[in-house]
Amino acid sequence: MANDSSANNAQPVADQLSPQRRQAMVDVFGEAFANSYRGPIHFMDGELLSSPTAMTFYRRDFGYISKVLAYEYQYRSWHGYNQELLDRYAEIVTKKLTSMATLLENWSNRFEKVMQQNGTKMESTVYPNGIVATVPVISGFARRYFATLKELDRFNLLAGTANLMGVIDSTQRAQAEYMCKNAVRAFAAALRNEVVRLYREADRMMQEQRHKGSSSPEQAAQVEAQGQELQAFASSMEADGKTDSALNMGDADPSKVLDDAVAASSAATKSASKARKPKQDPAPAAPADSPAVEEQPVAAA
Repeated sequence: MANDSSANNAQPVADQLSPQRRQAMVDVFGEAFANSYRGPIHFMDGELLSSPTAMTFYRRDFGYISKVLAYEYQYRSWHGYNQELLDRYAEIVTKKLTSMATLLENWSNRFEKVMQQNGTKMESTVYPNGIVATVPVISGFARRYFATLKELDRFNLLAGTANLMGVIDSTQRAQAEYMCKNAVRAFAAALRNEVVRLYREADRMMQEQRHKGSSSPEQAAQVEAQGQELQAFASSMEADGKTDSALNMGDADPSKVLDDAVAASSAATKSASKARKPKQDPAPAAPADSPAVEEQPVAAA
């Protein structure tokens, strides 16, 4: 039987990636992960981030958060892994991503409305030193997280423009930026707490397999690497908290911090909406023989 030389000489798919996409994998996940990753990956080319806060979260957190968000899918194929724990994780992550997106959208929409009421436009306002990135996506959750960074970018530009144009003062801008930055970090901290539970379950499995003499070297190496990454991310968050108060969770429950921030922003949005609603005098009754006139909405001032 002839040897299949074409199979022996097959070119790795990774080598067929464009240099830009290959470098994006290395930049975000590191050389070792880029060389060993076997799952599907989607590339979002030409993604713009311009505000320093959004760029920092992308550069420092996106790679790690992408990896841990992919753990759920990985663990689901491991025989003996607690599936209920994974279902709980998926539900919590979904809720927290939704909460974070709601918070940022509330603040963005609030400032956008205030600017419109004051006749302020932002066409000429930019962050001059943004980045255009190719974003590698290995988890649907990670894609949603990146979308929140884009919304954070939009919010920061709106807050900066409103302040520069005198619509809000520096204190109002700083308070809003603090709350949004704090919420994004709270999501990462809450996510880490949930991943610790997943890691402990994986570690329990490895110990059980070793006891039975049926451990998988590949799975054991993955769990060990994940434990090291968890510790490294915790150290990184602790260091950030020492230099930026918005990134310092202290002893607070990050999940509650995020939920409280969303509740506060939603309440403020409703209150502002009520305050803007114009009061109208009752319309005079039409004469009995007059044709009915369709009521038209009143434009906001």
